[in-house]
Amino acid sequence: MGVVATLGDLLLDVSCRPSTTLRPDTDTPSANTLEAGGQAANVAAWAATSGAAARLICRRADDPAGRLAAERCRMRGVAVVGPSGSGPSGIVVALVGGDGGRSMLTDRGTSALLAPADIDERFLDDVSWLFVSCYSLLAEPTIGAALRAVALARARGASIAVDIASRGAIEEVGVEGVLALVREINPDIVLATADELALVPAGAIALASLTVLKQGPRGAGLRGRINVDRPPCAGRVIDTLGAGDALTGGMLAALARGAHPVDALDAGMRAAASCVERRGAMPPVPGEPTA
Repeated sequence: MGVVATLGDLLLDVSCRPSTTLRPDTDTPSANTLEAGGQAANVAAWAATSGAAARLICRRADDPAGRLAAERCRMRGVAVVGPSGSGPSGIVVALVGGDGGRSMLTDRGTSALLAPADIDERFLDDVSWLFVSCYSLLAEPTIGAALRAVALARARGASIAVDIASRGAIEEVGVEGVLALVREINPDIVLATADELALVPAGAIALASLTVLKQGPRGAGLRGRINVDRPPCAGRVIDTLGAGDALTGGMLAALARGAHPVDALDAGMRAAASCVERRGAMPPVPGEPTA
């Protein structure tokens, strides 16, 4: 089984669960947690938890926040590679509502400075799947870093998965430019919500032969050369933060083992179900009490 590598952000994730409506100019009681985060980091952690050898390619700050985030990934079995230097660290603040829905305030910090020169060829050795988030396709220098990593991965026979995340960020920088980069990458799999796929005028098939449609509480499906839908796995929903990343990590881990895409989707759905049954976007650390 080859390595599942992810390229993108490693952030410090602050999740806040207010017990009441936010009250301006005063305190609001809230249950807050501090953890590693960022889409690429989350996907790598769930891939590792799902049995894959996982590698996160990122740029991170050599400060307390950056060191904490990297260590939390390593505790979950993720190999963190890439430059570590001056900050600031990226931080995302997630406001989680009583229904498990969330809004995110994101500062990517030094993660957004990953450059082509930072991508060592050895980072792509033994990789069977490379995951690239569209967050890395929003601006230079991360665009160049992503394209270099894709080229190195392709030269080694790896497959590529791209997540069309997120609609707001893509619209802010320009839809056509980002989609042109996705077409240049020519991914084997595209992952997106229906809202994100609405950005693609010609439909998902214009980007990849196989699309993973993430449908939140309605489950997920495959579109393109395979068309199938899966309902969500039964279980209590505590927090939806990171469910899509868990689905991606679980699915890529299964694909790296040689699973059929439908079986891989089922594996991803099981990972997503595990995610929503606990607080936070990351899987549990082995030996730690579960949230």
